Amino acid sequence: MAPRTIRQLAEESLKYDFTPGISFRSWIHVARSMLQQAAIYEREEEHEEAYILYSRFADLLINALPKHPELGSNSVAKRQLKEYVGKVPDVFEHMGRIKGIIESNVDNYNAMLRAAEQSRKRVARLKQLQKQNSSNASASPSEGEPVATPSTATTATTNVENNGVAGGEEGDDGYRDTLSTLKRLRLGGGNTGVEENGSLVRNWSYPIVPKSGDTGTSSSPSLSSVERPPLPPKAGPSPPPAAPEAVHKSRCATEGGVPLRTVFLPAKLRDQFLEIAHNNTTRKLETCGILCGKLNRNAFFITHLVIPHQESTSDTCTTTNEHILFEYVDKNDLFILGWIHTHPTQSCFLSSIDLHTQNSYQIMLPEAVAIVCAPQHDPSWGIFRLTDPTGIEIIKKCPYNSTFHPHDETDLYRLAYNPGHVVINSGLTHTMKDLRQIQP
Repeated sequence: MAPRTIRQLAEESLKYDFTPGISFRSWIHVARSMLQQAAIYEREEEHEEAYILYSRFADLLINALPKHPELGSNSVAKRQLKEYVGKVPDVFEHMGRIKGIIESNVDNYNAMLRAAEQSRKRVARLKQLQKQNSSNASASPSEGEPVATPSTATTATTNVENNGVAGGEEGDDGYRDTLSTLKRLRLGGGNTGVEENGSLVRNWSYPIVPKSGDTGTSSSPSLSSVERPPLPPKAGPSPPPAAPEAVHKSRCATEGGVPLRTVFLPAKLRDQFLEIAHNNTTRKLETCGILCGKLNRNAFFITHLVIPHQESTSDTCTTTNEHILFEYVDKNDLFILGWIHTHPTQSCFLSSIDLHTQNSYQIMLPEAVAIVCAPQHDPSWGIFRLTDPTGIEIIKKCPYNSTFHPHDETDLYRLAYNPGHVVINSGLTHTMKDLRQIQP
């Protein structure tokens, strides 16, 4: 696959949907998640993905979040915006370093294409000469008539075509165009090029040659008394080369064709959650939990089940004291990958309120899922996501988000497991944290 240019990556970074109706605190968490993902991709040398996320973070903080309606009266929101805008100069430094690597990859790819094109043309010329020689050899030239040979044949040289070659210099323009609105930020004066690593010198271990025990003259032993040195042991088979860490390929995509990274779910998590929710379930009250985890090699792993403070009825469950939840998530450097909740009186589906809740999670992370547990019904559980497009657009525009209401549209959500981008793995473990034990 051809490497993408800086212009293409900058354009890709702008493909996100800013919704002012989502709380400012949620958008700050989105920004934090972008930085998390970008840093992980940079560490794993997935430079294109890192560049996209760094650029998207900068655009969100400079162009989108300042328009959020909560900034007018929310002093906490103003403080958070100032804090995160302060991270932009450092983000630019990361982008500068990655930019050099990406441009080098593009240049190398273009050079490879040019070399391949030149090789193809050389082969074509040789074939033409061979064909010409064969034609001349089959003819019977008259005496004195010169015979065409490769040394006398003429060949025309042509310039290498640029079709199919990734653009090079346009990257600088694209970089400036995308970030032109950020010029008012004073960037640090550090080097933004690719840092050069010193050459690594391998340390070799040499055998020590023992000194002779006698430096005087001595008679040489006879050949018959000299013992033949033992044969060296046979070399065993060379160990196989260490396999590089696998990068998890996206197996599924949204309805719009956008790839969804795989989410690995521990098989025992659902049963543990049902045990925690048992007391509420017997009283016909809903219970909810938050699915948190890590990003590794382009896949998400759910590693934590977090039970937040909440208020419950038979049909609803609302998180409270969300600052405690976000503090725990931030402290443990976790991604919010979705939520899990019970339906003690209803069947397994996403209600109209559930759809709005799930929409807020998918805005934070497209791979986020909703797990519904309905122990009194069959099926007793399901893993869902909103369709994109269709579901997300409709729910985003719906003005009713706190009461039950009908949606006439169909295909608003679908399964995210079997089929879907969620994989349940019995070998994975997880941590459970009940934040309700913390006094607000």
